[in-house]
Amino acid sequence: MDNSTIKKSRYGDWIRALVFVIPGIVLLWVTNVLGFWWFTLLLGIVCGVFIRRGKIALVLSLLVGGLAWGGGLFYQSFSLPVVHTASLVAELAGFDATDGWVVLSSTVLLGVLLCESGTYLGLALRFLFKTEA
Repeated sequence: MDNSTIKKSRYGDWIRALVFVIPGIVLLWVTNVLGFWWFTLLLGIVCGVFIRRGKIALVLSLLVGGLAWGGGLFYQSFSLPVVHTASLVAELAGFDATDGWVVLSSTVLLGVLLCESGTYLGLALRFLFKTEA
């Protein structure tokens, strides 16, 4: 394998990565607004299947899941009482009233874990159906 082939494959992975990030964030944001939270798992599976390098796929799903779910909460905080609602949920869970950040952080963590687990599943599916050429 010569250097041009190695460089081409590395750039190909990064181009796929860039094509995945922005539309992935927007798509997850829209589907979360519509109530399809499980779509995060499906997007993770797509990331794991189509991005060749496993480390890049895992980092991208971490970014997409975190930015989509965190960005959605950040955007909604301008028009909805997100922080107040998170504080009430924290109180119901037995935390202090000022611990709304725990609920918000858990929500973003849920998005990251959904996307990451989908990516792991996509990577496993890709290797399961890999054909020898």
